[in-house]
Amino acid sequence: MRKIVVIQHCQSEHHINNMTGGWTDTPLTELGRKQAELLGEKLKSVLKDNDDGEKFTLYSSDLLRAKQTADIVGARIGLPAAYDRELREVNLGVANGQTKAWAHKHRIPRPSAGFDIDYREYLHAESWRQFYDRVCRCLERICAADPNHLIIVTHGGTLGYIIAWWLGLTPEMLEKAYFPTLPGSYSLLHSNGYNQRTLRQLNDTAHLDPLKQEQQAAKTQKKNGGGAGSTSNASNASNTDANFVYDLVLPTHGQHFAELRAKFNRGGRAAQRVAVRERSQDDHPGECGADVGRGNDGERSIRAENIPEAGVDRRLSSTLRPAGDGDTGGSLASRLSQLQQTYVYDPS
Repeated sequence: MRKIVVIQHCQSEHHINNMTGGWTDTPLTELGRKQAELLGEKLKSVLKDNDDGEKFTLYSSDLLRAKQTADIVGARIGLPAAYDRELREVNLGVANGQTKAWAHKHRIPRPSAGFDIDYREYLHAESWRQFYDRVCRCLERICAADPNHLIIVTHGGTLGYIIAWWLGLTPEMLEKAYFPTLPGSYSLLHSNGYNQRTLRQLNDTAHLDPLKQEQQAAKTQKKNGGGAGSTSNASNASNTDANFVYDLVLPTHGQHFAELRAKFNRGGRAAQRVAVRERSQDDHPGECGADVGRGNDGERSIRAENIPEAGVDRRLSSTLRPAGDGDTGGSLASRLSQLQQTYVYDPS
């Protein structure tokens, strides 16, 4: 029975510097390295619990953020990584290495409102069908050549398509299905005694809880250490929080849009981390990089727990949390709920 552990690489520089994902080649952040250490310890425990003399081989995308994740994890579990170019994220063509703002401006308009498997976002980019075909060929090749169980470090979009390949989904089925994951997560694919392929575990990030607790403690200490609006606090926020950039797309126009944009962009810290614009008819998750989650409507709505704690202060966190989810955002959150807000966020 085959077992495959699929891992999404940990936090990369492109997550925090407003760059596209795809083939943009960026290293892990300091937080990303810490995530990889915890992930390696978790996999060491998982493999030990399932040790029946089974052998695993570690594979990785050859892009730097995946390679560094694989190297750190591999050191913990005692396996060298084999790098494979075909495990890369979707090729964004001319948008590789560009800012998200540039990518949004140069994206090819979508032919329809739904997800189109043959859509190509940018000049010289892969279509989603070409991307899926590449992933399927790669996994078939690896499985045919390697009898061992597999550990694969890759990217959000690639990981979703590995799961789709494992479950036997056709390209057309991908217009109605997607498997979103987060940086530093792992998922388990198994086959059972009936030779059925199963998705045993999806997007497990429990091993990252210690980092979240540290970040929360640091936020609490920062809050108790000085008055709001002080020069020192503003400087610290600029150094720690401002790198996290969110693109909030509001499906509204005119006066309401101007009012909400003003509220979200008020204050120096918020303005550095949040961009608010009107929703365009050709908005597509690829604008934020290939790893963004895709829903049936072509976009992904997120909840507050999917926002990295290190990048959100209390005011912004409460504002972004949808009404009814224990938030303290008050009238603004309620207004956003009434407007059926959509958050487009890059979790790659």
